Amino acid sequence: MSQQFNLAVPRVNNNPFLPDGRIHRLSFFLTMLVLCFISSWFVDFSSVYNASAGTVNVKAIGWFPVIVLVLQLFACIKRCRDIQYSPWSVVLFIIPIVGFIYGLLLLFKGSKYPD
Repeated sequence: MSQQFNLAVPRVNNNPFLPDGRIHRLSFFLTMLVLCFISSWFVDFSSVYNASAGTVNVKAIGWFPVIVLVLQLFACIKRCRDIQYSPWSVVLFIIPIVGFIYGLLLLFKGSKYPD
């Protein structure tokens, strides 16, 4: 008697605060778009950059860019799971041109799992 092995399909998780699960292309695009808009809206360069002294007030920016970066990494990790790539491949975003191409791949490559 033969047994069939069922591979567990990761569930879809659209919660941006958790790195588990997977997300589809549209959810990935909207998550990245919203995070980019939020980060650009919160950073007011007129209060952060002192033109006369040529300095940047790091305390005015705070931890917000780090939080946005972590949420973007969570979205990329979930998208990697959806297209069956290793979540560690997110490290490719460190390399400038390769990171841009990899981001386009995450955006346009279809899911490997049935919906």
